Amino acid sequence: ESRPGLDKAKHGRGNSCGKPSRSLLDEAVRKGTDVTEKVCDWKEPQELRELLDLELRSSGELPERLLERCRDVIRYSVKTCHPRFFNQLFSGLDHHALAGRLIQPKALKPRQYGRREKGRG
Repeated sequence: ESRPGLDKAKHGRGNSCGKPSRSLLDEAVRKGTDVTEKVCDWKEPQELRELLDLELRSSGELPERLLERCRDVIRYSVKTCHPRFFNQLFSGLDHHALAGRLIQPKALKPRQYGRREKGRG
């Protein structure tokens, strides 16, 4: 049975989002919950502008570069699931909630648009 978007023979590769997604998730969760890691690698806003290349290019980016950018964002973000992050609203990691957020709507409804089609609900 052919599976559009996942057929290795047809496209020369497998599901391209699987490994990067797992890698980013592992990095965010593993480092975010590791007590030996920093809660935040604090940088001043001007320094972040220099460190993070956030310009949108009309030509797009290679998948490897996008992955690198995502890792940079993870690196400089506050790890609210870190054991040493104390806040009355956010603290720790709820693995069940995380699984739910990954499944719905990201995995089951991967559409890239946010508006309803004309003539529909």
